[in-house]
Amino acid sequence: MVFSMRRRSAFRTGAKAVLKRLPRAFLALIFIWLGGLVWFAGTLPQPDKEADATADGIVVLTGGQGRISAGLAVLAARRGGRLLISGVNQELANDTIRQAIDADNPLFDCCIDFGREALNTRGNATESAAWAETNGFQSLLVITTDYHMPRSLIEFQQAMPGIRLYAEPVPEDAGLWPLIREYNKYLISLLRVRLF
Repeated sequence: MVFSMRRRSAFRTGAKAVLKRLPRAFLALIFIWLGGLVWFAGTLPQPDKEADATADGIVVLTGGQGRISAGLAVLAARRGGRLLISGVNQELANDTIRQAIDADNPLFDCCIDFGREALNTRGNATESAAWAETNGFQSLLVITTDYHMPRSLIEFQQAMPGIRLYAEPVPEDAGLWPLIREYNKYLISLLRVRLF
């Protein structure tokens, strides 16, 4: 009985000590997260006007303004042999996409593929890896918005470790909340890849 009372007392003392430390630990985590967010925003890849990296293929991830037109410009400059537009809505016909982008572009007839399986960034990476393997590509230019690029590269490197990847970021002023949301997704992807 005395032993049981001592155990209860020790447990209460330990629990109080942990509860006292929780606010400090929580504040420390918030400061670490905020520091990471500032680092993330400050190190977003910027387009290099003088860089003209070429690759076997070009992949555009749908979802943001300017991505597809940037991909078409890179393809027209012959910096890649084929272009995959990954994550295209399954209900959109190819002719509808052509009309929306550039119906007269002759590149549509020879060099552009539409990927319709990807529903998210991880899916983009899987879809692009299969496309690269089918075409025998060893290098890819990846085109997406600047704040989406870090997470995209993590997913692409995970899906195709043997392929060289070149970032072609499209600048976009996303605002604070989309940046925070993307930073949190980036952290989750980074943890998942590092742990598994």
